[in-house]
Amino acid sequence: NCSLKYKFQNIDDIKTPKSKEAVFGTIIHDTMKFIHTPSILSPTVDQAMEHFSNAWNPTVFDSEDQERAAFSQGVKIIQDYYQKNNPANFNIVDLESRFQIEIGTKKDPHIVSGIIDRIDKTENGYEIIDYKTTKKMPSQDKVDNDLQLSVYLQAFLARYPKEIANIDKLTVSLYFLKHGVKLSATRTLEQLKKSEQLFLDVIAQIESGKFEPNITPLCDWCGYQNICPMWRHKFKEL
Repeated sequence: NCSLKYKFQNIDDIKTPKSKEAVFGTIIHDTMKFIHTPSILSPTVDQAMEHFSNAWNPTVFDSEDQERAAFSQGVKIIQDYYQKNNPANFNIVDLESRFQIEIGTKKDPHIVSGIIDRIDKTENGYEIIDYKTTKKMPSQDKVDNDLQLSVYLQAFLARYPKEIANIDKLTVSLYFLKHGVKLSATRTLEQLKKSEQLFLDVIAQIESGKFEPNITPLCDWCGYQNICPMWRHKFKEL
């Protein structure tokens, strides 16, 4: 999204406080993990609510009204999820599955790492699911070409290489929890090769050492505005 933010965050290692949106997303993700952790009896909606409430952090919000609205939104997400999903009906393979895959050539290898929110065994194959707590839901085309989902599928195939023969039965999904909508797609081997090449292209840009700022609507949530040349004017003393 912004190469200069990448430099501040990953090369210069400049820490910023977690935003309230990030904290909210972390708590919701943790609650989803609690809901789907395999056990004899799946948690009830009341137990999920209690887990969410115990994990809640009111200190990151700017006002009591803002904190109350966010908490109510979290409660609604959990209630809506249970209305549309029975946790007992899913065959969970793994939750918050960490991965590392190698891309590039043997002479110039690179490691891509991450965490997959959830992997399910389905009737015909497998489904890889990533939860989203964003307000905006993208088009189906965005999901059909989402780079993150392609990488997750590559990581899955590295773990289960025989499944490459059944790639048409492997589903990748983004679950937009605020909307209660799951958008799904599949991938071809050609798409996976293109996504790997895109990663290598970005790595080449990083290695070039050129980190230009990119102004987007995401700037409003960036913790580096006070040191960014495009926004520093906002923080000048009057």
